[in-house]
Amino acid sequence: MPLTLAIDCAMRWINLGLGEGDTFLGCESIHSGAKQGDVLPVVVGEFISRFGRDLSDVERIAITVGPGYYTGIRVGLSYATALAESLGANVVPMTTLHAMAYGFFATPLLVVPVVKARTGAVYAAAYHAGAQLLEETFLDVAHLIERIAPLSVAKSETVFLGEDAERFPEIAHYGAPMLHASHFVGHNMIAAAREISAVDPTEIRALYLRNPD
Repeated sequence: MPLTLAIDCAMRWINLGLGEGDTFLGCESIHSGAKQGDVLPVVVGEFISRFGRDLSDVERIAITVGPGYYTGIRVGLSYATALAESLGANVVPMTTLHAMAYGFFATPLLVVPVVKARTGAVYAAAYHAGAQLLEETFLDVAHLIERIAPLSVAKSETVFLGEDAERFPEIAHYGAPMLHASHFVGHNMIAAAREISAVDPTEIRALYLRNPD
């Protein structure tokens, strides 16, 4: 059965996942800060070896294309596409926000993944029962609250995902739960990759949503 490796570096974490066919093998989340480029090849090799597998066994690589932190996106995409080309593997692209939210698609919650973009602004999206109600967008937090408020009957039915959500008082004051997302992104990516068509690594493009400052 095909071995799928998931890699996400868009949120200053290295989030990894591994699956074989329909079987989820495991995931890992490492807070690497600005050192992603230095440690990514090492932690990927160590991660796969824990399951008795080798990089040469990988047939598909799931990768987040953004939005998120510029350096992390570039590091993840460069490594994943180079690895895929060297292995003759295909790549499964997905947005960072989709990878964060996927595990909640089967719930009745309005799920709002958030990644900090700059002071007062975020990258965000909104999903309900697997349907995307707000496409990936770059906007200030006040406008995000205005956009999502009409989408849910009760604030208790809304959940914000991502460590960055806690940085914004407007989100805290909204009164909905906030959950860290990094520890389950690898798991989500392996599951989501079963529903997304794989492409040649040369076709992968980053999704930045805005120009760097």
